[in-house]
Amino acid sequence: SMAFQPDQCWYLERVPIHMEGPAYLLQNAKEIVSFGRRVTTNDKVCNGPNVSRNHLKFVRCGNPLDWQTVRWSVMDLGGMVGTFVNTSKIDPNNPFGLNCGDLIGVGCPE
Repeated sequence: SMAFQPDQCWYLERVPIHMEGPAYLLQNAKEIVSFGRRVTTNDKVCNGPNVSRNHLKFVRCGNPLDWQTVRWSVMDLGGMVGTFVNTSKIDPNNPFGLNCGDLIGVGCPE
């Protein structure tokens, strides 16, 4: 697999920052990165009272070999509580384009 410079990848941080571990890098080489409670089916395990077993996935578009074209969307997988971007609930099963600095709520608005 190709090695990517971390400063050429999108990454996720927990808010507030003291809550948990280092930033999670969205690798340009991957087309889909899945989040949820279930260990066996997700790239990143998220525990929380309102997190579904398979909660959401990040979907890459753009050319992985040209990091400047890479953009990421988030897609809620239809769990009960849902996924929020900047405190607004997004429609399930529909990729929602992200911008730098967006706040993503997994099972809660913030």
